[in-house]
Amino acid sequence: MPNGYAGRTFDTKVVTPFLQENFKRYAMSESGWLTRSLEQPHPYDLNYPGHIQNKKLKQAFLDLLDHLEKDKTLAGKLLPLFFALMIGRVGLDDLLLRKFELSGEPSIADIVRAVNAHLAHKYSVRGASRLPVLVIYGVYELLIRDVVRYSNKTLAELEAHTAADMRSKSFGDIQVLAEDKSVFEAIEIKHLKPITVGIVNAAYQKIKDWDLDRYYILTTNDPNLDNEEEVLDRIEELRQIHPTQIVVNGVLPSLKYYLRLVNQPKAFIETYTNILAEEFRMGRIKSEHLTVWNEIRQ
Repeated sequence: MPNGYAGRTFDTKVVTPFLQENFKRYAMSESGWLTRSLEQPHPYDLNYPGHIQNKKLKQAFLDLLDHLEKDKTLAGKLLPLFFALMIGRVGLDDLLLRKFELSGEPSIADIVRAVNAHLAHKYSVRGASRLPVLVIYGVYELLIRDVVRYSNKTLAELEAHTAADMRSKSFGDIQVLAEDKSVFEAIEIKHLKPITVGIVNAAYQKIKDWDLDRYYILTTNDPNLDNEEEVLDRIEELRQIHPTQIVVNGVLPSLKYYLRLVNQPKAFIETYTNILAEEFRMGRIKSEHLTVWNEIRQ
């Protein structure tokens, strides 16, 4: 096109809203043109250097554009084909969201073992660091319903895992809100990273000007703490100068403890499943994450 066109503007106003309405699972939150592998100042020819991880996908993408450049009539033929393929994929996705009836009454130990298997699975796709956040968010839904401490409290909606805390004005991955919508309690979750003094200090920087009741730092790493004595000494020092209680622990030990507090621990399985399904629909986790959980449930 003469003088080019504003791809990001067109994408934001036309393409992305269409995808969000019809193919929400595959829509970007704002614009695909923000993807780092696509926003490089190079032409989309067969030598495009953008770092697209899936090499077969990159080659298919560039070959397709090359064919379109050579035969302009292909665009009108390929677009309906893409829609047909996406409709078919949505149908396959729906199979992942099917319901399973639980047989028997799983114990708390059964549930924790199942979650551990889900978190510890060796996935071939990114996004596993999102899973422990969803685990704790799910059990908090039950705590708010059943535990007196959380009477009249609400959970803030989960944000995309890529949102920076400072930019989103968030204290952690999960926030419990008081009646006046102030943050009552916050939980930050680390995946496969031990809790260090540096992590505790970074948490303090977030809360030092605010009066939260508790601030949890949980991790899937074993051991939970790197230099336990040093970490606990630092937490005690901060307790002397700030009213917020900082608590460090593992994700699985916390889950086990929380399940003892709720009225029906079995309800966690359905709650967690529903959260995974919604995250999948939003494109925040991959089909493999949901497939593995379905296999564990069965």
